[in-house]
Amino acid sequence: MQRKASILVVEDSAGLRENLVQALTMGGYDVRAADNGRSALDTLEKDSFDVVITDIRMPGMDGLTLLDRVLSMDKKPETAVILMTAYMTIESAVSSLKKGAYDYITKPFKIEQLLHTVQAVIDKRRLKIENERLARELKKLNRQLEKKVRLRTKQLQDSQDKLQRSYLEIIKAFAVVLEERDAYTQGHSSRVTEYALRMAKEMHLSKDQMRALQIGGSLHDIGKIGIPEEVLSKPTKLTDEEWRIMREHPEKGARMIEPLSFLSQEKVLIRHHHERWDGKGYPAGLAGEEIPLLSRVLSVADAFDSMTSTRSYRKRMKLEVAIEQLEVNKGTQFDPRIVDVFLKCLDKYGIITSMDCIILAGGKGERMKADVPKVLLPLRGKPLLGYVLDLVGMFGMHKIYIVVGQGAEQVKQYVTRTYTLNGPGAHHGDSDGALAEKRIEFVLQAEQLGTAHAVMQVLPYLKRSKNGLLILSGDVPLLSFETINRMIEQQIRGDTELDIATAKLDDPGSLGRIKRSETGELEAIVEMADATEEDLAIKEVNVGAYCIASDHRFLDVLSDVQANNAQGEYYLTDAVRLFLERGNHVGLYEITDPGEALGINTRQDLARAEEYLRKMRPRSHVSGLDIANRTSP
Repeated sequence: MQRKASILVVEDSAGLRENLVQALTMGGYDVRAADNGRSALDTLEKDSFDVVITDIRMPGMDGLTLLDRVLSMDKKPETAVILMTAYMTIESAVSSLKKGAYDYITKPFKIEQLLHTVQAVIDKRRLKIENERLARELKKLNRQLEKKVRLRTKQLQDSQDKLQRSYLEIIKAFAVVLEERDAYTQGHSSRVTEYALRMAKEMHLSKDQMRALQIGGSLHDIGKIGIPEEVLSKPTKLTDEEWRIMREHPEKGARMIEPLSFLSQEKVLIRHHHERWDGKGYPAGLAGEEIPLLSRVLSVADAFDSMTSTRSYRKRMKLEVAIEQLEVNKGTQFDPRIVDVFLKCLDKYGIITSMDCIILAGGKGERMKADVPKVLLPLRGKPLLGYVLDLVGMFGMHKIYIVVGQGAEQVKQYVTRTYTLNGPGAHHGDSDGALAEKRIEFVLQAEQLGTAHAVMQVLPYLKRSKNGLLILSGDVPLLSFETINRMIEQQIRGDTELDIATAKLDDPGSLGRIKRSETGELEAIVEMADATEEDLAIKEVNVGAYCIASDHRFLDVLSDVQANNAQGEYYLTDAVRLFLERGNHVGLYEITDPGEALGINTRQDLARAEEYLRKMRPRSHVSGLDIANRTSP
């Protein structure tokens, strides 16, 4: 049975009020009454009504004020208000309706007119309430539908992204296979990509353009998969026919990724990265700004890395010669503006290398009296080895050999847990850190018999890189990116087969002393245990960082190192002596900030390193990931 509609009558005239109550009750409504506005509000606070019928002219609080108060009560569902007056004009009626009244009745009125108006208002109110309910239901259904659409859209997008990633990983795998075919080109694509991204950042290119460079750079030589091995790796000059075949690789690469519609920018970049500014390039002979911008950027990066890398048919150029070639070919082969940007970035960030790296992390550290290997001692919350790995991660090393000894399993666990997914190499194009894992190899030094002995343990595993070798100590944590980068540059610039980092310290402590000739050339490195009083007065020390040329000739003397010293160990410094005796040239790179040279051999050294880090400028010792963010999207 349907509920009776409830009505509150507000009228100061007792007689009219009783008549209204009686008429509305007989009309089938549940009726109550109030003799003024304030009394009505008290009643409305306690109970809800469907309709309020109020006189406009009343003492104390008039009907229009009551209307405002009823509407401000924000009851759900709202109460409908009907106004009564003997003085209602058209203007006041319209005004009342605009304020929120449902309807009005002009006195005097007939009972039939009253009941008709009340029923119409009740019907209007019910319809409004039903519409609001339906609107809420519809809104709820819309939200549910939108949620389902969003979910389905995300599922479809995730599926598409997964499929795209799968295709892309397959293509990248081919690119890796391509580089593995030729040791001379290993790491070329990642270096070219990093150079290109540095330029893109300097040029304020969009994220979309940087993404295209990141993918396109890693795939720019993918078309060489279709080039015969005898042409690709030929150690002598190509014939005209072989050169014609080689020139096909940009178009072959573009066709390989043609099915991947989401790589439209990358396809254009790959196809035109061998165009020339003067129009004499290939495959389309485009000139000037006809050449897509990203292809022009990649062209400079590609040429520079090719010149500064050893290839099957030539040795790498010295850095000055490569820079000179870029300058000479501005406006002919290369976009002049982009060459200027590249040289600015080269000065700002330095050269990118794909050297192999050996980290000596097997020392006993007996003086530290610790429960963990020395390289795992914490420095401001991070193990010493972590700083060295972060440093190595900035250079995109091709292979990282970590020599372990005491506490080998602890060191392996730390490196694997911390750096396989997030550390060295993970930001150089590796989507999930898998290549970073492949880049790291642990080599056991069962007996700790010195630094040369440690490096000798690596030799059976070491595939001689064509772009050099870096040796660092796991207990020298403060070396900066700038220092190692400049030492590598010095090695590339000069005619040396080996470069060694040095520093001048007020208190050299137990570090090996650097003995120079009158002309400033290296004569010897003297370990403290073997030093004379004259040697100990020398302030310049060996920091323990070695940069070896691409022919790795220095490694050949290791087998001749003898342990005829005070410690009975095989020192790299003795290998340096033998290397010099055999007529080889060793360069010295003096570190500008001697604080970086601090090796950790005692608790006092650790405290000094803490103080140095507290005072130093943050930019010099950012993590590998930070460097990636400086130069990558």
